Amino acid sequence: MDYLKQANEAVNKVVKSEGLYKELEKEIKYYKAFLAINDEKDNEIKYLKKELEEVNTKYNSLKSFISNLLQLLKGIFKKILSIGTDKEKDLVSEQLKECYDNHLYSENDISDIVRNTPKEIELTNYIEEKDYDYF
Repeated sequence: MDYLKQANEAVNKVVKSEGLYKELEKEIKYYKAFLAINDEKDNEIKYLKKELEEVNTKYNSLKSFISNLLQLLKGIFKKILSIGTDKEKDLVSEQLKECYDNHLYSENDISDIVRNTPKEIELTNYIEEKDYDYF
């Protein structure tokens, strides 16, 4: 009778072991699927980081180009303010005000551009009024 009881227990343990084995096999499949999804996400993150670096590089290049262009325009604006028609001088004056308001040119930039031109007083007063508005 002891042998029969032991055999019955052994069969029950084998059945339980098979159930555990199947459950463990299922969990391993889920884990592998999770790892595959995780790898995809990691690859996507790497790709997006690379894209962001490229965008930042292009952005910095564009900023540099615009900055250089604004520096070149300073001489052109000064020349127009010195020898242009009144209408051209008015247009440049308005453009300089916009550049100043949008922080493309500093107070010193504007002062350098308009120094010894007919628009010097007008733009100096404009900058002083704007500075006064901040207080």
